Amino acid sequence: MKVEILATESLGVRSMACMVTAGRWRILIDPGAALGPRRYGLPPHREEIHVLWKRWFEIKRALKSADLVVITHYHYDHFNPQEPELFRDKVLFVKDPERRINISQRRRASAFLPGLRDIAKVEIADGRVFQFGETLLRFSKPVPHGETVKRGYVIQVLIEHGGFRFLHTSDVGGYPLEEQNEFALFWAPDLIFMDGPSTYMAGDRVLVGAKKHMAELLRSGRLKKLVVDHHLLRDRNWRSRVRDIVEEAKRMGADVLTAAEFMGVKVMPLEAKRRELYFG
Repeated sequence: MKVEILATESLGVRSMACMVTAGRWRILIDPGAALGPRRYGLPPHREEIHVLWKRWFEIKRALKSADLVVITHYHYDHFNPQEPELFRDKVLFVKDPERRINISQRRRASAFLPGLRDIAKVEIADGRVFQFGETLLRFSKPVPHGETVKRGYVIQVLIEHGGFRFLHTSDVGGYPLEEQNEFALFWAPDLIFMDGPSTYMAGDRVLVGAKKHMAELLRSGRLKKLVVDHHLLRDRNWRSRVRDIVEEAKRMGADVLTAAEFMGVKVMPLEAKRRELYFG
């Protein structure tokens, strides 16, 4: 199995887009990217806009070659409704647009999905399992988007092929809640791409549960790489927030790293550095 993270905060934009190649199947998860509209009272810097277009071009290119596409929820950094033709002839697995969903996401889904019915095969994925040859896609039941349900629900996806398991958590906020962590503990993935806690808004309050559950996963024994990114990388002090988890992972023979580090490229959390982009 090959996992390629296409866009996320350590790569300069809001996103959790990644491409998974499992056997003959190419699976694109959350094909969207966006920028924070305001940060420190400032709009996106031109460098952020440049990187956004670069990442979106890479996502579009991946969409063209993908066989299967997953949309874990209906926030615009996880899907783009503006170019529905990109989904033509794909099998599309989506969060249920009617059940366990908040009002804003229901509206977005109702505006987006009907236009796909004639060009793609759309499957409601919540809590289901799909098999394509030797490749399995397992979807969690809907879990809260972060520490409460105010922002709706998301579904997690686990891809299994050749005995290797990869988990994309979607927007769980680093697993602050026990119910979010159950899926990962049960299926024991080898590699996780997780969005970290939103410390840039909530500070240390969201760290307690998140770090507890990340530590549980590391102690489970199978997890070798925990990629933590997305919301966490909007915090200028993200490294210090998770330093103890990084150290614990080393003791367990595992790695905690950003998506950029996983991909072997420079870490560039542009939104967190927006003030420096403007003023140096």
